[in-house]
Amino acid sequence: MWFLAKELVALPGLPSTVQGMRKRALVGGWDKRKPEGVPGRAFEYHIDSLPIETQKHLRKEQASKALKDIVEKFELEEPIAERQAKEKAKRESLAKELMHISQEHREKALVRAELVSLYHSFINAQSLSRGDRAIDLFLKAVNTLELPFARDNKDVIDMTRIGSQMLYRWVRVFRQKGVIGLALEFNKAKSRKGRSLISEQPDMAEFIIATMIEYPTTNDRKMLTLLEARYGESTFQLPSQSSLRIWMSSWKEKNASSFTYMTNPDKWRNEFMSAFGDASEIAQALNDLWELDATPGDIECVWEGNRKRVHISGVIDVWSRRARF
Repeated sequence: MWFLAKELVALPGLPSTVQGMRKRALVGGWDKRKPEGVPGRAFEYHIDSLPIETQKHLRKEQASKALKDIVEKFELEEPIAERQAKEKAKRESLAKELMHISQEHREKALVRAELVSLYHSFINAQSLSRGDRAIDLFLKAVNTLELPFARDNKDVIDMTRIGSQMLYRWVRVFRQKGVIGLALEFNKAKSRKGRSLISEQPDMAEFIIATMIEYPTTNDRKMLTLLEARYGESTFQLPSQSSLRIWMSSWKEKNASSFTYMTNPDKWRNEFMSAFGDASEIAQALNDLWELDATPGDIECVWEGNRKRVHISGVIDVWSRRARF
């Protein structure tokens, strides 16, 4: 996002005049460009060049405005029937997508899906529960190629390397996404493409960043819902949920200090703020700076024949280190 100097005047962390803004930008070496359609010597400055507290203010404003627009246009809590219809349409879309991937990826996905189906059939036929013993028996037949299907398709995927965690993962993915979810090689490449989709669409990237700052606990599922509501009917291309999750995590990692400062200032001070310096540097001569220590002392003195508890305060001249009590 780019902002003219007059749009930034008096925002948190910035001067209260346009002249002061330009001077601050010059000293700070802010990223600037000539705005389109604006005559004169005006420049606009990129949000990433601005002070952290200014970025926080602007992105919170953007997130609040964008979310308000979304809520006014859409009901995020859809009726159950409508949600089920969308899920059905999504499954049909995934089935069509399977026909558009390469034959190699499609064959691997179909073999994995059939192994998942055979695993369920094996459990039901043997009257076994879904536990370690059941999966071990099934995998033994797969790994040793005793299972005819495994033997017939050993050239498609390596049957000897299939383990329990891998099979469990396939079962979960198949239940959530269907056969297309098991096209692992295709989905991996698609995920990389999805991450670049976000970076190539700056408006979407800024919306995601602003939402993360305003609502730090927003996860990838909720973020995707917001993106669908905001950009679903536009020409923007939406990333997959996994691509979105990776992009969000990567941005938070690369901008850990800035993100923490804008969402949790106390944590930022503890983790990122440097603590160094010498307070005595400001004392340049005798009597420039005195420090007082009035810590109560448990002391008794004999005063005119009486024992009395006394309070002793100490002062020290920082420059000369002279102490007085």
